[in-house]
Amino acid sequence: MSHAATRAAPPSASRAWEAAYPGTPGQLAQVRADLRVLLADCPLAADVVSLVNELAANAVTHSESGQPGGAFTVRLQHHSSHIYAEVEDLGSSWGGDLATAARRPHGLYLLLTLATRCGTSRAAGSRTIWFRIDYPPLPPRPPAQAVPNGSHQRPRGSPMDTPQPPPHPLYAMTTFELRDYRLQLERALASLPGHASARDQLQQRLDDVVAEQDSRTTAARDQA
Repeated sequence: MSHAATRAAPPSASRAWEAAYPGTPGQLAQVRADLRVLLADCPLAADVVSLVNELAANAVTHSESGQPGGAFTVRLQHHSSHIYAEVEDLGSSWGGDLATAARRPHGLYLLLTLATRCGTSRAAGSRTIWFRIDYPPLPPRPPAQAVPNGSHQRPRGSPMDTPQPPPHPLYAMTTFELRDYRLQLERALASLPGHASARDQLQQRLDDVVAEQDSRTTAARDQA
């Protein structure tokens, strides 16, 4: 990997991008800024930026990239079904075991929590940590019901109207999943018949989601 600080052009139609940065803490803000521009219209942007930032910080702090004259490289591929990203540094004595090194709430823990798949590879004089985040599948639309005037409507009380609790804690949900779940809750509250206990439960879930989103927004602002 070249030690020269270079900045590649924005992604072409192939949606691939690469840039090398000097191995100093001050470059982390530039990495985040570049990725936000590249992923401006991507619903996975917040998670991708957060993970790349953590991996770049590790490269600067724990690898030879942080030594005088060192550098690290960020690569990103934007596919229709997922985003792939990797950070290559100049290597260290670390063995590359992600599961053993991950400690909540630090960077590798977030990597294992948010990424669909992730891993490490090693070459002479360098190490790469990579991850992939998939777009969630679109939820199935419930069947429409025929009404007397010949038009169609979605049945009230369908699964879309009464979203179930997520299968994992809110902090482990991707930003995209969290946004989608909030939208489901807001729609359910707007269309649910007047059952006070059911509305109270949905409102509590919605309050918890909003609190988690606010916490992430604050954390992202502090990083900027």
